[in-house]
Amino acid sequence: MMKITQAMLTENTCYRIAQPMKVRALMLHSIGTPQPRAEVFARGWNDPAKEVAVHGFIDGNTGDVWQFLPWDICGWHAGGAANLTHIGVEMGEPDCIRYKPSSAAFTVKDADRPAAVACALRTYNAAVELFAYLCDKFGLDPTADGVIIGHAEGHARGIASNHGDPEHLWRQLGMDKTMDGFRRDVAAKLGKVAPTPDPAQGGTVYTVRAGDTLSGIGARFGVDWRTLVTANGIIDPSLIYPGQRLTIPGAEAVTYTVKPGDSLWRIAKEYLGAGIRYGEIVRANGMTEAAIYPGDVLIIPRR
Repeated sequence: MMKITQAMLTENTCYRIAQPMKVRALMLHSIGTPQPRAEVFARGWNDPAKEVAVHGFIDGNTGDVWQFLPWDICGWHAGGAANLTHIGVEMGEPDCIRYKPSSAAFTVKDADRPAAVACALRTYNAAVELFAYLCDKFGLDPTADGVIIGHAEGHARGIASNHGDPEHLWRQLGMDKTMDGFRRDVAAKLGKVAPTPDPAQGGTVYTVRAGDTLSGIGARFGVDWRTLVTANGIIDPSLIYPGQRLTIPGAEAVTYTVKPGDSLWRIAKEYLGAGIRYGEIVRANGMTEAAIYPGDVLIIPRR
Protein backbone atom coordinates (compact mmCIF):
# COMPACT_ATOMS: atom_id res chain seq x y z
CA MET A 1 0.00 0.00 0.00
CA MET A 2 1.30 3.45 -0.92
CA LYS A 3 2.70 5.52 1.92
CA ILE A 4 2.97 9.31 1.54
CA THR A 5 5.27 11.15 3.92
CA GLN A 6 4.61 14.89 4.31
CA ALA A 7 7.92 16.75 4.00
CA MET A 8 6.94 20.17 2.70
CA LEU A 9 9.72 22.46 1.49
CA THR A 10 8.52 25.31 3.68
CA GLU A 11 11.75 27.32 3.27
CA ASN A 12 11.86 26.93 -0.50
CA THR A 13 10.84 30.07 -2.41
CA CYS A 14 8.55 28.06 -4.68
CA TYR A 15 6.59 26.82 -1.66
CA ARG A 16 6.41 30.33 -0.22
CA ILE A 17 5.10 31.84 -3.47
CA ALA A 18 2.48 29.08 -3.66
CA GLN A 19 1.23 30.04 -7.12
CA PRO A 20 -2.11 28.22 -7.61
CA MET A 21 -2.21 25.67 -10.39
CA LYS A 22 -5.06 23.94 -12.18
CA VAL A 23 -3.63 20.43 -12.51
CA ARG A 24 -3.89 19.36 -16.14
CA ALA A 25 -1.22 16.66 -16.39
CA LEU A 26 1.58 14.77 -14.64
CA MET A 27 5.31 14.61 -15.41
CA LEU A 28 7.65 11.82 -14.31
CA HIS A 29 11.32 12.53 -13.66
CA SER A 30 14.35 10.50 -12.66
CA ILE A 31 16.81 12.50 -10.59
CA GLY A 32 19.91 12.04 -12.79
CA THR A 33 22.30 11.41 -9.94
CA PRO A 34 23.13 8.24 -7.96
CA GLN A 35 21.08 9.01 -4.87
CA PRO A 36 18.00 6.99 -3.87
CA ARG A 37 17.19 8.67 -0.53
CA ALA A 38 14.32 11.15 -0.47
CA GLU A 39 15.40 12.66 2.84
CA VAL A 40 18.61 13.95 1.22
CA PHE A 41 16.56 16.09 -1.17
CA ALA A 42 14.02 17.00 1.50
CA ARG A 43 16.89 18.64 3.41
CA GLY A 44 18.86 19.97 0.43
CA TRP A 45 15.94 21.61 -1.36
CA ASN A 46 14.38 23.13 1.75
CA ASP A 47 16.37 26.29 1.15
CA PRO A 48 15.24 29.71 -0.21
CA ALA A 49 18.28 29.74 -2.52
CA LYS A 50 17.29 26.55 -4.33
CA GLU A 51 15.64 26.99 -7.72
CA VAL A 52 14.11 23.53 -7.86
CA ALA A 53 11.01 22.16 -6.15
CA VAL A 54 9.08 19.05 -7.15
CA HIS A 55 5.72 17.97 -5.80
CA GLY A 56 6.71 14.45 -4.96
CA PHE A 57 9.82 12.29 -4.59
CA ILE A 58 9.92 8.49 -4.58
CA ASP A 59 12.56 6.96 -2.32
CA GLY A 60 14.59 4.35 -4.18
CA ASN A 61 15.34 2.32 -1.07
CA THR A 62 11.80 2.00 0.26
CA GLY A 63 9.44 2.98 -2.56
CA ASP A 64 7.79 5.47 -0.19
CA VAL A 65 6.42 8.73 -1.59
CA TRP A 66 7.56 11.99 0.01
CA GLN A 67 5.38 15.02 -0.74
CA PHE A 68 7.42 18.22 -1.00
CA LEU A 69 4.75 20.64 -2.29
CA PRO A 70 0.95 20.83 -2.23
CA TRP A 71 -0.25 19.08 -5.36
CA ASP A 72 -2.16 22.12 -6.63
CA ILE A 73 0.54 24.80 -6.65
CA CYS A 74 3.06 25.40 -9.43
CA GLY A 75 6.35 23.58 -8.99
CA TRP A 76 9.83 24.20 -10.34
CA HIS A 77 10.64 20.88 -11.97
CA ALA A 78 10.23 21.06 -15.75
CA GLY A 79 12.32 24.04 -16.77
CA GLY A 80 9.49 25.19 -19.02
CA ALA A 81 5.77 25.85 -19.37
CA ALA A 82 4.89 22.49 -17.79
CA ASN A 83 5.64 24.09 -14.41
CA LEU A 84 2.30 25.88 -14.76
CA THR A 85 0.21 22.80 -15.53
CA HIS A 86 1.97 19.59 -14.46
CA ILE A 87 2.55 17.90 -11.14
CA GLY A 88 6.21 16.86 -11.11
CA VAL A 89 7.42 13.66 -9.45
CA GLU A 90 11.07 12.62 -9.13
CA MET A 91 12.33 9.06 -8.70
CA GLY A 92 15.49 8.40 -6.72
CA GLU A 93 18.22 6.48 -8.55
CA PRO A 94 20.52 3.60 -7.53
CA ASP A 95 23.60 4.69 -5.61
CA CYS A 96 25.75 2.13 -7.46
CA ILE A 97 25.58 3.76 -10.91
CA ARG A 98 28.22 6.25 -12.07
CA TYR A 99 27.36 9.03 -14.52
CA LYS A 100 29.84 10.18 -17.13
CA PRO A 101 30.71 13.90 -16.93
CA SER A 102 28.04 16.17 -18.45
CA SER A 103 26.14 13.20 -19.81
CA ALA A 104 23.00 11.12 -19.26
CA ALA A 105 25.10 7.98 -19.85
CA PHE A 106 26.24 5.98 -16.85
CA THR A 107 28.09 2.79 -15.99
CA VAL A 108 27.23 0.09 -13.47
CA LYS A 109 29.29 -2.90 -12.42
CA ASP A 110 27.86 -6.29 -13.31
CA ALA A 111 27.83 -7.24 -9.62
CA ASP A 112 25.76 -4.14 -8.81
CA ARG A 113 23.31 -4.41 -11.70
CA PRO A 114 20.70 -6.58 -9.88
CA ALA A 115 20.53 -4.08 -7.01
CA ALA A 116 20.31 -1.17 -9.45
CA VAL A 117 17.46 -2.81 -11.37
CA ALA A 118 15.65 -3.61 -8.11
CA CYS A 119 15.87 0.05 -7.06
CA ALA A 120 14.59 1.28 -10.44
CA LEU A 121 11.77 -1.27 -10.41
CA ARG A 122 10.80 -0.20 -6.88
CA THR A 123 10.46 3.44 -7.91
CA TYR A 124 8.65 2.50 -11.14
CA ASN A 125 6.01 0.48 -9.29
CA ALA A 126 5.55 3.21 -6.70
CA ALA A 127 5.22 5.82 -9.45
CA VAL A 128 2.47 3.77 -11.13
CA GLU A 129 0.53 3.71 -7.87
CA LEU A 130 1.09 7.42 -7.19
CA PHE A 131 0.11 8.50 -10.70
CA ALA A 132 -3.04 6.39 -10.52
CA TYR A 133 -3.87 8.12 -7.23
CA LEU A 134 -3.25 11.58 -8.72
CA CYS A 135 -5.27 10.83 -11.86
CA ASP A 136 -8.17 9.79 -9.67
CA LYS A 137 -7.77 12.79 -7.37
CA PHE A 138 -7.74 15.37 -10.16
CA GLY A 139 -10.05 13.65 -12.64
CA LEU A 140 -7.34 12.99 -15.23
CA ASP A 141 -7.57 10.33 -17.93
CA PRO A 142 -4.19 8.51 -18.12
CA THR A 143 -5.02 7.28 -21.63
CA ALA A 144 -5.45 10.82 -23.04
CA ASP A 145 -2.61 12.32 -25.05
CA GLY A 146 -0.15 14.32 -22.93
CA VAL A 147 -1.76 13.64 -19.55
CA ILE A 148 1.17 11.49 -18.38
CA ILE A 149 4.59 12.27 -19.84
CA GLY A 150 8.25 11.95 -18.94
CA HIS A 151 10.68 14.85 -18.77
CA ALA A 152 12.19 13.96 -22.17
CA GLU A 153 8.73 13.84 -23.73
CA GLY A 154 8.03 17.25 -22.22
CA HIS A 155 11.11 18.62 -23.98
CA ALA A 156 9.98 17.09 -27.27
CA ARG A 157 6.65 18.90 -26.83
CA GLY A 158 8.41 22.19 -26.11
CA ILE A 159 7.27 22.51 -22.49
CA ALA A 160 10.34 21.26 -20.58
CA SER A 161 14.13 21.53 -20.59
CA ASN A 162 16.38 19.13 -22.50
CA HIS A 163 16.74 15.99 -20.36
CA GLY A 164 16.56 12.28 -21.18
CA ASP A 165 14.77 11.06 -18.07
CA PRO A 166 13.24 8.81 -17.02
CA GLU A 167 13.66 6.34 -19.92
CA HIS A 168 17.44 6.83 -19.94
CA LEU A 169 17.60 4.99 -16.61
CA TRP A 170 15.43 2.02 -17.60
CA ARG A 171 17.08 1.68 -21.01
CA GLN A 172 20.66 1.62 -19.75
CA LEU A 173 19.79 -0.89 -17.05
CA GLY A 174 18.38 -3.19 -19.73
CA MET A 175 14.85 -3.02 -18.32
CA ASP A 176 11.74 -3.43 -20.45
CA LYS A 177 10.15 -0.27 -19.05
CA THR A 178 9.05 2.64 -21.25
CA MET A 179 6.76 5.63 -20.84
CA ASP A 180 4.23 3.91 -23.10
CA GLY A 181 4.27 0.94 -20.76
CA PHE A 182 4.08 3.22 -17.73
CA ARG A 183 0.93 4.88 -19.07
CA ARG A 184 -0.61 1.49 -19.72
CA ASP A 185 0.24 0.35 -16.18
CA VAL A 186 -1.33 3.47 -14.66
CA ALA A 187 -4.44 2.98 -16.79
CA ALA A 188 -4.66 -0.66 -15.74
CA LYS A 189 -4.38 0.37 -12.10
CA LEU A 190 -7.47 2.51 -12.61
CA GLY A 191 -9.31 -0.19 -14.55
CA LYS A 192 -8.84 1.62 -17.86
CA VAL A 193 -7.31 0.41 -21.11
CA ALA A 194 -4.60 2.50 -22.74
CA PRO A 195 -4.27 2.45 -26.52
CA THR A 196 -1.30 0.57 -27.96
CA PRO A 197 0.10 0.51 -31.46
CA ASP A 198 -1.65 -2.19 -33.49
CA PRO A 199 0.68 -4.23 -35.70
CA ALA A 200 -2.19 -6.43 -36.88
CA GLN A 201 -1.75 -5.24 -40.44
CA GLY A 202 1.43 -7.30 -40.73
CA GLY A 203 3.76 -4.38 -40.03
CA THR A 204 6.04 -3.47 -37.16
CA VAL A 205 6.35 -0.76 -34.52
CA TYR A 206 8.91 2.07 -34.85
CA THR A 207 10.02 4.44 -32.09
CA VAL A 208 10.41 8.01 -33.35
CA ARG A 209 13.87 9.57 -33.02
CA ALA A 210 14.88 13.24 -32.88
CA GLY A 211 14.75 14.76 -36.36
CA ASP A 212 12.37 12.17 -37.79
CA THR A 213 9.55 13.09 -40.15
CA LEU A 214 6.68 10.93 -41.33
CA SER A 215 7.90 11.11 -44.92
CA GLY A 216 11.41 10.07 -43.85
CA ILE A 217 10.14 7.16 -41.77
CA GLY A 218 7.88 6.06 -44.60
CA ALA A 219 10.78 6.15 -47.05
CA ARG A 220 12.90 3.90 -44.81
CA PHE A 221 10.14 1.32 -44.62
CA GLY A 222 8.80 1.68 -48.16
CA VAL A 223 5.45 2.99 -46.88
CA ASP A 224 3.63 6.15 -47.97
CA TRP A 225 3.55 8.73 -45.16
CA ARG A 226 -0.22 9.06 -45.56
CA THR A 227 -0.53 5.38 -44.66
CA LEU A 228 1.29 6.13 -41.39
CA VAL A 229 -1.12 8.98 -40.65
CA THR A 230 -4.13 6.69 -41.12
CA ALA A 231 -2.66 3.68 -39.27
CA ASN A 232 -1.72 5.74 -36.21
CA GLY A 233 -4.66 8.16 -36.05
CA ILE A 234 -2.34 11.17 -36.40
CA ILE A 235 -4.22 14.48 -36.49
CA ASP A 236 -1.31 16.79 -37.42
CA PRO A 237 1.35 15.06 -39.61
CA SER A 238 3.89 17.74 -38.69
CA LEU A 239 3.70 16.87 -35.00
CA ILE A 240 5.53 13.68 -34.07
CA TYR A 241 7.98 13.52 -31.19
CA PRO A 242 10.94 11.40 -30.03
CA GLY A 243 9.79 8.34 -28.12
CA GLN A 244 6.43 8.15 -29.92
CA ARG A 245 5.69 4.62 -31.17
CA LEU A 246 4.24 4.26 -34.66
CA THR A 247 2.68 1.24 -36.29
CA ILE A 248 4.22 0.66 -39.74
CA PRO A 249 1.78 -1.45 -41.74
CA GLY A 250 3.20 -3.59 -44.55
CA ALA A 251 6.79 -2.55 -43.77
CA GLU A 252 9.47 -3.64 -46.24
CA ALA A 253 12.18 -3.57 -43.58
CA VAL A 254 12.81 -5.92 -40.69
CA THR A 255 13.71 -4.76 -37.20
CA TYR A 256 16.20 -5.87 -34.57
CA THR A 257 15.84 -5.34 -30.81
CA VAL A 258 19.16 -4.43 -29.19
CA LYS A 259 20.38 -6.84 -26.51
CA PRO A 260 22.88 -6.21 -23.67
CA GLY A 261 26.43 -6.28 -25.07
CA ASP A 262 25.39 -5.48 -28.65
CA SER A 263 27.20 -2.97 -30.84
CA LEU A 264 26.23 -1.62 -34.23
CA TRP A 265 29.24 -3.37 -35.75
CA ARG A 266 28.18 -6.72 -34.27
CA ILE A 267 24.57 -6.29 -35.42
CA ALA A 268 25.72 -5.35 -38.94
CA LYS A 269 28.01 -8.39 -39.03
CA GLU A 270 25.04 -10.68 -38.34
CA TYR A 271 23.39 -9.39 -41.54
CA LEU A 272 26.44 -9.43 -43.85
CA GLY A 273 24.91 -12.34 -45.78
CA ALA A 274 22.13 -9.99 -46.82
CA GLY A 275 24.64 -7.31 -47.80
CA ILE A 276 23.80 -5.04 -44.86
CA ARG A 277 26.61 -2.76 -43.71
CA TYR A 278 27.13 -0.67 -40.56
CA GLY A 279 26.57 2.62 -42.39
CA GLU A 280 23.31 1.44 -43.91
CA ILE A 281 21.86 0.65 -40.48
CA VAL A 282 22.99 4.07 -39.21
CA ARG A 283 21.34 5.85 -42.17
CA ALA A 284 18.17 3.75 -42.05
CA ASN A 285 17.63 4.74 -38.41
CA GLY A 286 18.48 8.42 -38.82
CA MET A 287 21.18 8.07 -36.17
CA THR A 288 23.62 10.84 -35.37
CA GLU A 289 25.80 8.77 -33.03
CA ALA A 290 26.70 5.12 -32.53
CA ALA A 291 25.24 4.83 -29.03
CA ILE A 292 22.63 2.06 -28.74
CA TYR A 293 20.97 0.64 -25.66
CA PRO A 294 19.23 -2.63 -24.78
CA GLY A 295 15.62 -2.42 -25.88
CA ASP A 296 16.26 -0.05 -28.81
CA VAL A 297 14.51 -1.25 -31.98
CA LEU A 298 16.65 -0.77 -35.09
CA ILE A 299 15.50 -0.90 -38.71
CA ILE A 300 17.46 -3.44 -40.75
CA PRO A 301 16.84 -2.40 -44.37
CA ARG A 302 16.42 -5.00 -47.07
CA ARG A 303 18.51 -4.81 -50.27
